[in-house]
Amino acid sequence: ELLKLMELPPVDLLILGKKKIHSKSGITAKRIARHVKSDLLFIPEGSTKKIKRILVATDFSKYSARAIDRALTLQQGLIEPTVLESVFIMDVLEPLDKKNAGGYTPIESALQQEMDIHFADFLSKNKIVNENIKCSYIKTDEHNIAKSIRTYARDQNMDLIVMGAKGHNVIERFL
Repeated sequence: ELLKLMELPPVDLLILGKKKIHSKSGITAKRIARHVKSDLLFIPEGSTKKIKRILVATDFSKYSARAIDRALTLQQGLIEPTVLESVFIMDVLEPLDKKNAGGYTPIESALQQEMDIHFADFLSKNKIVNENIKCSYIKTDEHNIAKSIRTYARDQNMDLIVMGAKGHNVIERFL
């Protein structure tokens, strides 16, 4: 039934509920994510009704720019002020250098400085004007980007995760 609905003209936003425990391993959600042409919002069972903290997963692609744009549009429509944070997951191998007070090696600190410049260029190139977007770079050696995004979102008490996707591999792992 839902797949037939997707053949209708596209809507701006398709909102779906997501059970914590699903009997068929989320097959419907995965099918919809693969085929739908509109933006898609999954609302997990038991989620909060207020959105105060929005996380945008980014890889500096055009899909990430679109995700940031959608998050900014959503943020503007909310009544209460919200925090918007972009996060880039750095999948790193642990160098043998000593870590500084922030928990990063000199190589990782230099990489973070480069990423700050890259993020500013990314916003400028995509004509995204907003000084209030915080950008964080999270290092992980788990080699599982979806898990790292979920863990960071949970640890930072994020209410909403916004992602852009070309393929849907990360989204499928997320579901």
